[in-house]
Amino acid sequence: MDSRKNEINQSEADIAVNDEKITAECILIGKRITELDRHPIQNEECLKYLNNIDSLRRSIENYQEDINIIQLALQRKKELSGQLEENKKRLKDLQKDRETRFVELGAASYTVFKGIENQAPYRTMFEELLRLDADMDRLHGELKDLGEQEKDKGFFEKLFKYKGKKFSVRSNLSKAEKEKIRTLEEVGRRVVESDFVQHTSGDLRTIFDLDADKKRESKRISEEDKQTRNELEKVSTQLLQYGIEEYGDDKIQEFEKRIEDVRRELQVMYCWAGQLYMERDLRNEIPDSTLATKFDAIVSIRDSIRRKQQRIYRLKADVEIEELTKKDKSLRQRKRQLEEEMRIKERQIGVIDLELTTGERRLEELKRVLSGEVPYTDPSPLPPTPDFYTEKTDLPPEQTDPSADEKSA
Repeated sequence: MDSRKNEINQSEADIAVNDEKITAECILIGKRITELDRHPIQNEECLKYLNNIDSLRRSIENYQEDINIIQLALQRKKELSGQLEENKKRLKDLQKDRETRFVELGAASYTVFKGIENQAPYRTMFEELLRLDADMDRLHGELKDLGEQEKDKGFFEKLFKYKGKKFSVRSNLSKAEKEKIRTLEEVGRRVVESDFVQHTSGDLRTIFDLDADKKRESKRISEEDKQTRNELEKVSTQLLQYGIEEYGDDKIQEFEKRIEDVRRELQVMYCWAGQLYMERDLRNEIPDSTLATKFDAIVSIRDSIRRKQQRIYRLKADVEIEELTKKDKSLRQRKRQLEEEMRIKERQIGVIDLELTTGERRLEELKRVLSGEVPYTDPSPLPPTPDFYTEKTDLPPEQTDPSADEKSA
C-alpha cells in the first residue's frame, strides 16, 4: 500500500482515539460541574443540563430503591413461607405427641372418676365407657355361664351348640374392647379440655401438666402462625403493587435495564454539559482549577487533531491528483485509439461504396448484353487497396511512445 495512504489511515485512527479522549474529558467536566456550587452559574443552557442530570440521578435512585424493596420483600416472603411450614410441622408433631397420651389419660382418668364421690359433672364424658364396661361385664358373664353349661355335655353337643355361641360372645367382646380403646382416646382428648385435672395427683397429674404445656405451646405457635400469615399477606400485597405474584426476577431485570438506559442518558448529559463548558468557555463563570486543567488539555488535543486533519487533507489531495493524472492519461490514450478505429471504419465504408457503385455499373452492362445492345466483355478489376481497407479490424495495442502522443496532438 502507498505510504501516504498508510499515513492517512494511521492519522485517522489517532484522531478517533483523540475524539474518544475528548468525549471522556467532557463527561468528567460535566460530572465535576454537578459537584460545584451552582449559584454563580448564569448560563441558562448549562443550568438546564444540570437540572436534567438531577432528574436522571433521581430516576436511577428510585429504580434502585424499587429493586431493593422487591429483593427484601421476596427474601422476607421466602422466610415467612418457610416459617409457616415449620410451624405447621411443629403443630403436627405436638398434636401427634398429645394424641399418643390420650388413651393413657382416658384410662387413668376413668379410674379416678370411678373413685370420686361427685361424678355428676363428668358423667357425660365417661358415660360411654360406663356403658361399654357394663356390656363387657355382661359378655364376660355370658361367656362364664356358657362355660358352666357345657361342662357336663357331650362332645358333639359342645361342638355344635356351645362353641358357636361362645365364638359369637367372644367376637362381641373383642369389638367392645376395640370400641373401648377408641372411646378411651376420645375421653382423654375431652378430659384435658376440662377441669378434671383437679381430681388427679402423682403421675397422672404430671401427664396432665405435660399435656397442658404442649397445649400452651400449640396455642403460642398458632398465634405466631397468625402473625406470620398477616405479615406474609402484607408482603404479598407490596409485591403485587409491582405486578409480582410469585417470582420477581423478570421485574428486577426490567428495572436494571431501565437503570442502564438512564445511565447512558446521564453520560450523554454529562458530555453535553462538558461540551457546553468548552464551547462557551465558562471558565470565568465556573471558576475551578480542575475544570481549567481539563479545558487546556482538550484545547491541546483539538490542536493536535486539526494538525493531523490538515496533513490528511494534503495527503488525500496529493493522492487524488496522482490518480486523476493517471486516469486522464489513460482516457486520452483510449480516445486516440477510438478515433483511429473510426478513421479506419470510414475508409472501409469508402471501399464498400466503390464496390457497390462498380457492381451497379456492371449490372447495367450485363442487362444491355442480354438485350443485345452490346457485346459481352470481362469486368475491369478494382484498383488494389491498403490493408486497413480490408475487413481486418484487429488493432495494435495502445501506443505508449511519448512521440506518438505528440504526433497525435
